[in-house]
Amino acid sequence: MAYGDSSIWVGYDDREVLPYAVARHSIKQWTERTIHTHGVVLQDLIDERLYTRPIEKRRVERDGGSVEVLWDTISEAPMSTQFAISRFFILHLAYRMHDRSDGWALFVDCDVLLRNFVDDIFAFAHRNNDKALLCVPHNHNPTEDTKKDAQPQARVNDPRYPGTYSRKNWSSVMLLNRRHPANDNLTIKLLNTVPGRDLHRFCWLRDEDIGFLDVKWNHLVGVEGAQSPDPHLVHFTNGGPWLPQYADVEYADEWRKAYRSYVR
Repeated sequence: MAYGDSSIWVGYDDREVLPYAVARHSIKQWTERTIHTHGVVLQDLIDERLYTRPIEKRRVERDGGSVEVLWDTISEAPMSTQFAISRFFILHLAYRMHDRSDGWALFVDCDVLLRNFVDDIFAFAHRNNDKALLCVPHNHNPTEDTKKDAQPQARVNDPRYPGTYSRKNWSSVMLLNRRHPANDNLTIKLLNTVPGRDLHRFCWLRDEDIGFLDVKWNHLVGVEGAQSPDPHLVHFTNGGPWLPQYADVEYADEWRKAYRSYVR
């Protein structure tokens, strides 16, 4: 299977242009074969009328003050990033490029840094074509209300918002199998009508359709119990070294080195 039949998608957010650029740069540095990398840009999906979910801007109370957040009215909850839900549209974007032939679409949050060849994750995926989706099954239940630049931190059971947000961070690095019939359930109608928390728990799949990656492919920086001794991909899920308050987190020096390489 040619890896050219697969694609990589990086979540884009106007507030995180710098980490987005460094993430794409690190992917380019750690790719042996031609695997095209694209941004998942919410406004593009809206302009193309693929993404029709109603979005508002609201001010919510945070640490004695207030902060403006994007609000998904279907979920009745905030979106901490512009790609909170748009990530799940990557299959439909990939279908345009490669139709429904064999191949995988990899999504990563923009606050990641690759440290090993991404080709390896696609090789693993092609050995597991019986699965519709692959991810790292984190057991992440944060207690904080905020992360990054005072953005809302979704908790598993959060009295501020309806429902239960299970499988947190599973969708932050995920591979979707274009050919798997179970992914036919991920329709544009579903994407635009169900709460985001249901998409993040992969509501269109049965548990047996989900396969697991080694934790080295989604090392959550600073999250206890989500560590890998030599990760292939590090994820600054709570905030990265581009923010002053996270300047000294684990792998910050490597991120700054990648940033300098990107600038050059």
